[in-house]
Amino acid sequence: MTEICLVRHGETEWNQLGKLQGRTDTELDDNGIQQAKECAKALSGQQWSAIVTSPLRRAYRTAELIQEQLQIPLLEMEDFIERSFGTAEGMTVEERLTAYPDRIYPQQETEAHLEQRLRAALNEIQAEYSHGQVIVVSHGAVINYLLRTMCTHDMEIPRHSLVNGSMSMITLRDGAWHVQDFNMTHHLSHYKEIGKM
Repeated sequence: MTEICLVRHGETEWNQLGKLQGRTDTELDDNGIQQAKECAKALSGQQWSAIVTSPLRRAYRTAELIQEQLQIPLLEMEDFIERSFGTAEGMTVEERLTAYPDRIYPQQETEAHLEQRLRAALNEIQAEYSHGQVIVVSHGAVINYLLRTMCTHDMEIPRHSLVNGSMSMITLRDGAWHVQDFNMTHHLSHYKEIGKM
């Protein structure tokens, strides 16, 4: 049985400003660094096989801070990179609604392509760690899409609700991924409400 802990990267300045990041390669801010350290503390004491991360700096640095505590292999996987939002990147919600009231962003990655690469990534983890526990550090849109559309779940998983530094658990059983926990924030201190997607 494969188990994955999906960690949303720590907060960035653009999270605070409400700007859509997508593939724009932003850095963690001080709150984001603290969130990553709190994730590391919460994840310690369990038998994790590896950490897999998106290559974008905000995710990679989160993964590095977790790895420093856990001392397990850290692997970069391109398929866990954030979804591209095309020309809408860098815009606030208000700016996006003004520019694109239909919410269709030019040059945005399609959901079909997003699902294709996420399935490939999950299959790779399953093949490499068929009886292991893996930490995946990724992004809000990627994790949310994966949980809502690619996993079986008995809970309501709303769109755009993942807190920076939150953790969600999925388990592979009987050939399907099942959501065990969603958007866990108990390990975060006063950062619980900061950085909602």
